[in-house]
Amino acid sequence: MASGLSDDQIARKLGVHRRTVQRAVAKLMERLNATSRFEAGLKLARVMGADGDLVGLAPSHTVPSPRPARPVPPRVS
Repeated sequence: MASGLSDDQIARKLGVHRRTVQRAVAKLMERLNATSRFEAGLKLARVMGADGDLVGLAPSHTVPSPRPARPVPPRVS
């Protein structure tokens, strides 16, 4: 979004439906207190580092690590 991509382009890039992107953008705009998509993109660009990682946000706003696909069986000695 900070790069100026459309919802359709974001959806294709992430492999999700366009409506999923629209919902996420709406939630993001609410969290950023942005009145337009453009304003939200500007605010996002300000908090993103050069490598695309969010910077300067509290730990509660970090993305959790993905879970393994299946549980790892315990080691037998």
